[in-house]
Amino acid sequence: MNYSNGKIYQILCLETDERYIGSCTTTLAQRLYGHTQKNNRCSSRQIIERGNYKMSLLEECPCSNRKELNTRERYHFLKLENVNIRRPVRLKEDEHAIANETKEYQTEYKLANREKISDMGKEYRDTHRDQRREYEAINREQITERRRQYHIVNKEVNNLKSREYRQANLEMVRAKERERDRVRDRAGSDKHECDCGGRYTTRTKLKHTYSHKHREYANVILKSETVD
Repeated sequence: MNYSNGKIYQILCLETDERYIGSCTTTLAQRLYGHTQKNNRCSSRQIIERGNYKMSLLEECPCSNRKELNTRERYHFLKLENVNIRRPVRLKEDEHAIANETKEYQTEYKLANREKISDMGKEYRDTHRDQRREYEAINREQITERRRQYHIVNKEVNNLKSREYRQANLEMVRAKERERDRVRDRAGSDKHECDCGGRYTTRTKLKHTYSHKHREYANVILKSETVD
């Protein structure tokens, strides 16, 4: 490839004013032929398919390698509005921008498709339940160790996230805590009949086992078992 013949070009849609920017080392006619092929997958396709466009030279760009040619293409890419999806040269700031755009898209998608994602997750778990249980049984020690190491390494980060989440959702968190306490109190207040004839709740079970009535009953049972 002879980079001394480098060129920066544009394909302009005469209907919508959409612009595609590219670079090549061939003639513009040869490069345009590539854009018009059925296997063209670049973002120029939407312009080419309308059939009303014009290809023109933006700059003669003789250089020594692809990186130099792409760097000059990047100049026009940033200067002119275009439909290009791929950036000619990716710099660190591009990586950060792309990562942020991807994160924002994923967040918006999850919010808009929460029920769909939940249903898909439930369906996957139901379908692969046996495989997951088998894997967990075989790799129990490794899974436990990975989780332990994760908590050790990310303890401070996780604590910070928990505090930030609690602060941002304080009312919701407090409502859940009140509901949890209410359920716990209700479960703790349910009374159970003991074989000794007494009654106890979940919270008072230990205290009941030391009561005079229960201890007398336990002694009687113990004596009867000894005699037998």
